[in-house]
Amino acid sequence: MNFLDAIRFIETTDASDRWGNRARRTANGAGGGHVPMLWTRPVCLYFLRKWILETDGQLPITDYNELTKGQNLPTATSLYEHFGWIREAWVRAAAPESRMKYAQEPDWSAAEDDFLREHAGEISRLRAAKRLGRSEGAVKRRCYKLGIFFRQQEGFLSAQQVADQLRVQVHRVYDLIDRELLPATKPRHARNRWKIDPLKVTPELVEILRKPNVKGRDRTYTHEQINTMIAMREEGATFKMISEAIGHPWVGLHYRYNMALDRQPRWRAIWYVVKEFAGQHSLYDVLEVLKARGNIIDYSTAARAVRSKPNKMRLDGGVITIVTHWSRRVRPGTEAGRVIPKEMESTK
Repeated sequence: MNFLDAIRFIETTDASDRWGNRARRTANGAGGGHVPMLWTRPVCLYFLRKWILETDGQLPITDYNELTKGQNLPTATSLYEHFGWIREAWVRAAAPESRMKYAQEPDWSAAEDDFLREHAGEISRLRAAKRLGRSEGAVKRRCYKLGIFFRQQEGFLSAQQVADQLRVQVHRVYDLIDRELLPATKPRHARNRWKIDPLKVTPELVEILRKPNVKGRDRTYTHEQINTMIAMREEGATFKMISEAIGHPWVGLHYRYNMALDRQPRWRAIWYVVKEFAGQHSLYDVLEVLKARGNIIDYSTAARAVRSKPNKMRLDGGVITIVTHWSRRVRPGTEAGRVIPKEMESTK
C-alpha cells in the first residue's frame, strides 16, 4: 500500500474496524492475503503534522494512547518502531517545544487542590483529570504530593494496608484473594492494585491470616499421591486442582511432578521413588515403578547408581534406604555406603 492509498484508506474507514484487518484485507483485493503495512514513517509524520495544525493545547507523550482512541493517529507501537519514542515523533513532525508535555506544566491553583480533596473517592481519577483539563498522570502526581489517595477516599484498603493493620505478611492476604475467600476487586490490566472493603475482613478471615506457621510441616509425598498427580495431569487438570485433591500446597507441585518423571540422573529418579515409600523400598519394586513411568533401568545399572551416592542412600540386600541427615558423613577408611553409627553421631 503506497503513501496516497494509505492516507485515503485511513481517512475513509472507521478506526474500530481498521484494527480488525477486515477492511485492510478488502482494500488489498478479493481473497485477502498479506496485510500491507499501514503506518509507515511518512504516513505517521503526515497525520501527526495534521493533528498539530488542526488542534491546540499540549501534545501527549506518556499518555499518548489515550489520544489515539477514535482518532486518525498512528499507533504508539508504530511510533516506537520508526522514531524510538513518542517525543521524537512529535519533534520530527515539527511540533513546537511549548506544546509538548515535557514543557513546564501550569501551576496548580488552590481551587484545583480543593477540588481534588473534595471529589476524591466520588469520581475516578480520569474523570477528575477531564474536569480540570489536565492529564491523568498530572492528577496522579498532584494527589500523591498532597497525600490524597482515591482508593482510600472510596473507603477501600490495599492488600498491604490490610496486612499492616493486622500485622501479617502481605502474601497471606494475596493467598486469601487467590482462594476467593477475601472479596477484592482491581482495575483491569493492573497487577496488585486491589480494593478491599474493610467490612469484608471478617473475624474468621482475621483468624486465618494470623494463624501461626506450622514449622516442620510434613511435605513428603506418598506413592498414591504421586500416582494421583500424574494421572490427573494426563487428564488435563491444573496444579491447583491437583493440590486440592491430594492436600498439598500447589506452589511446589510442578517441581515434584517433573521430578517424578525425570530420567536423569538415574540416582535422583531412584531416590525420589524411595522417598514415596517412607524412605525404604526394594530396588526391584523401585524399578517397576520407574518402568511404569517410562523410565526403564536394568538392575545392575540401578545398583551402581545407588552405591554412587552413599550420602543419599544405601543398598543392603536389595533394599534401598534413604540416609538421614544425621548420618551423611562416611566413616574414613571404610567402604562406601557405610555410615557413622548413631552413638558416634551424638558426639559431633
